[in-house]
Amino acid sequence: MSNFSVYIFDMHNKLSEEERLYRAASHYSGLAPDVFCKVKTKGGKPFFQNAPHIKFSISHSGEYWACAFGATEVGFDIQEHKRCRYRDIARRFFNLAENEHLEACGYAPGEFYRIWTAKESYIKFTGRGLSQGLATFSVLSPIEGAQLKHIPFKEGYSMCICAEKIGEVLLNTENLNPADI
Repeated sequence: MSNFSVYIFDMHNKLSEEERLYRAASHYSGLAPDVFCKVKTKGGKPFFQNAPHIKFSISHSGEYWACAFGATEVGFDIQEHKRCRYRDIARRFFNLAENEHLEACGYAPGEFYRIWTAKESYIKFTGRGLSQGLATFSVLSPIEGAQLKHIPFKEGYSMCICAEKIGEVLLNTENLNPADI
């Protein structure tokens, strides 16, 4: 089982996405921020060129930017609960079992976003992204080679992490100032 750390930044701070990523990576690993250089695979999955042993996944929504770190491949998603056409989106992107589940619970926003974040975290974990097709799998039953864990955060937000086997997930919600590194 692998343990993971999730770093959450308020979007109102003045840091760029790369500054947030490198500060969080530094805090997680104990390495200097200037060690890190983010690049992407041909499929678009980001990784650290100079520290490939540190795996991460980035997400942002609403007021927050967040990143999950671990020693094994990881997918992570955070979503603010916004009003939308839940039924239309689910019918377009979710599979039959997920649609039936949402229909049974009246397309409750919390349940919709619980499924959405699980699907997003899984496609980030696999590295195939949206090309994989969100309707090709269900997050309502176990997925071979992957485990999902929903992380309680704030009212009106859903978060999920995906990895092969998930142990402890530590949330770091403080902004990482230069003095923190």
